[in-house]
Amino acid sequence: MKLDYADSPLVPPAAPDGARAVHIGPLAADDGGMLAGRFLGAMTMLGRALAAEKAGPPHLVALTIRTGDAQALLDADRWELELLYREALGGNFCQIAVVSDPDFDLAVEAHAIVPVPPAGPIHADMDAATLNYEYSARAQVPGHMAHFHAWRTEGAAYRAAHLTAELPYGEGPGQAIDLYMPEGGEGAPPLHIFIHGGYWQALDKSDHGHLLAAMGAAGHAVAVINYDLLPKPGLTIDDLAEQCRRAVEALWRAAPLYGYDRARITISGHSAGGHLGAELAATDWPARDTDMPADLVKGAILVSGLYDLEPLRLTGVNKAVGMDEATAVRRSPIHMKPAHPLPVVVAVGGAESSEFHRQSRAFAEVWAHRGARTEFLALDGLNHFTVLEAFGDPSSALGARALRLMATL
Repeated sequence: MKLDYADSPLVPPAAPDGARAVHIGPLAADDGGMLAGRFLGAMTMLGRALAAEKAGPPHLVALTIRTGDAQALLDADRWELELLYREALGGNFCQIAVVSDPDFDLAVEAHAIVPVPPAGPIHADMDAATLNYEYSARAQVPGHMAHFHAWRTEGAAYRAAHLTAELPYGEGPGQAIDLYMPEGGEGAPPLHIFIHGGYWQALDKSDHGHLLAAMGAAGHAVAVINYDLLPKPGLTIDDLAEQCRRAVEALWRAAPLYGYDRARITISGHSAGGHLGAELAATDWPARDTDMPADLVKGAILVSGLYDLEPLRLTGVNKAVGMDEATAVRRSPIHMKPAHPLPVVVAVGGAESSEFHRQSRAFAEVWAHRGARTEFLALDGLNHFTVLEAFGDPSSALGARALRLMATL
């Protein structure tokens, strides 16, 4: 995320014929508190204001941050600010200017351009608005930011108290793994690997460790993978899949150092992490390293995943992801086959959209025909965020099912 100092607020480009220009703000964050909290508060207000104007973060073209202390903002931890921006607005970056304005502690002013939507259906029988809504868990759950806040704060506290090691497998914070070893127990524990969601463009491994605490309590080592977030110059969704494979390879090789059992590896993933987890379950590991077994991944729990990426290519999500048609097909697990007949739990929240249900059910059926031992679960009353929290709760149907699967492998 690039922040540039400017003498005056940004002037947006002219809207093309037929497009709708939207001007929002200045929206002032609550005074007081830490700079990062005020920054997140302003971006959260902007996201809500865009929705009220029937626009979205992908439509942003210019953003001005007004603040009485511009230097403090410019000197702040840029990675922390970027993660908070992505938490509120995804990877929808535009030109961002920081302007000194003594009238505001911190406020945001934004311009967006909403293009003319295509006429008629763009996928199956859905028009653009319907398709975007079907794949916008944020729009379907107005209180989604409260979940992100809880994950971030509880995850940070859990990480500070329980992290065993952070393992780099590449360059930068996006290519690292948080490892949590269980306390006590005899022998080498099995390893469970989790991949976070965020539509390949938001969230972080540090937000999720606490959601795997029940697995640690059950005697499993737990690894939470980071991957670089889109958009990033030179980075594609192909690269994210490859990064996750390299992370698993790094964990497989590190087993003698940390003492977990690399012959008992299971994986899970949520949302975009479900997509990446399915890719891992389809990976030909011996083709990458002849020392690795074909059944390196012994089982998988995929929660609210995305397995057919073609519909996503046609939504606002793709502004940050940048898939063309060939890439969407190539990276869709529904067109892949499992590496071996592993058990795969495919779960979705009962309160999620019809497209999330279709994705999960179709994937479970297709992979069952290709040899996987799939089990489809639709969990009553759970939305896209509470279903992940249920996954981490051993008293829930999903949490209990995950622990049973892991215990049998």
